[in-house]
Amino acid sequence: MIAQWDVVIAGAGPCGSYVGGRLSEAGLRVLVLEKKVKKGLKACTGIVGVEAFERFPLPKSSILSEVRSIRIFSPSKRSLTYRSNTPLAYVCDRSALDESMVLWAEERGITLRRGVKVLCAERRSSHLEIRIRDLVAAKEDRAFARLLVVASGYSPSLLFSLGLGPYGGTVEGAQAIVAVRGGLDCLLPDGPEVYVGRNVAPSGFAWAVPVDSSTARIGVITNQKAHLFLRQFLSSLPYGQGASIRLARKTIPDGPIAKTFGDRMLVVGEAAGQLKATTYGGIYYGLLSSEHAVDTIIEAFHRGDLSEKMLSSYEEAWRKTIGGEILLQSFFRKRLMGMDDAGIDRLFAILGRDGLISKLSSVIRFDWHGDIISLLRSILHL
Repeated sequence: MIAQWDVVIAGAGPCGSYVGGRLSEAGLRVLVLEKKVKKGLKACTGIVGVEAFERFPLPKSSILSEVRSIRIFSPSKRSLTYRSNTPLAYVCDRSALDESMVLWAEERGITLRRGVKVLCAERRSSHLEIRIRDLVAAKEDRAFARLLVVASGYSPSLLFSLGLGPYGGTVEGAQAIVAVRGGLDCLLPDGPEVYVGRNVAPSGFAWAVPVDSSTARIGVITNQKAHLFLRQFLSSLPYGQGASIRLARKTIPDGPIAKTFGDRMLVVGEAAGQLKATTYGGIYYGLLSSEHAVDTIIEAFHRGDLSEKMLSSYEEAWRKTIGGEILLQSFFRKRLMGMDDAGIDRLFAILGRDGLISKLSSVIRFDWHGDIISLLRSILHL
């Protein structure tokens, strides 16, 4: 059997589309399989850092507004606000961002099939036999490729079938799109808000992100029953009571999987757990890792070697870029989430003292939290 594709990619999110487009530009035959037939709600703030737009071909047309300030509330509603003279990030239309990235990849030569889920892959001497299911026609089929890239988000069953993973843990995310009569201008004057506390979101946090003058994304990430904590959180907000609500839920990896490569296969993005350990934002870290995946794959095809040993350089590269950052973020989040509400309130009181916020401002970077965590550790003796 001659492989009909050089590369099959499971998932047409930003990472899958980016990898596919780059590999097609390099002359490889790429098939991208996306299980969703049409756009749907996402449990995602839609906030993407400026640095991601500067480095990758993300569509400016998906930007809804700029983020120049963030306000964080303690359990007792003590607040800290950080403001920047320049944009820190953008609030985006995630569906529009994803679709524009698909078009970008198609312009570079990928073939896209929607409504198709990758089930597993079996290794043959010169290729992979990939079992897929057409969700529209409700039938199974096969695709033959020299290499598989998994970019399909949280995918425990698929990774298990490939002998990769497992996930070390997960958290739950739930988000509501809230339409508010009368507008949000007076209710969210400082832009996005973050709330912490065991009664708000155990081992996590809640958020309120204004999308436009009358719509907000209200969400919760926690280690249990996120949809119930979301409804509780909504009821505590003046604009969450009686508002028109649309709800989305998802499971999110809590940390990278132990191994992101195998013989003729790589895992990228959220599927690999390549997310910020503080906020669980995944687009930028996933794209940075996808860039390493592209470089590794192109070199592997050039050498005619798609072995596990050859592809292992991908993991070495992405861990060098973001691995240390994720570990430090994870340490800090666990220390913070290990505090009771009174301890978090004391922390806010310390940070609210004269001069401390301005001192922290000098090291704040939206996507890189290592410097501010190191400074906080020295100030707070964590």
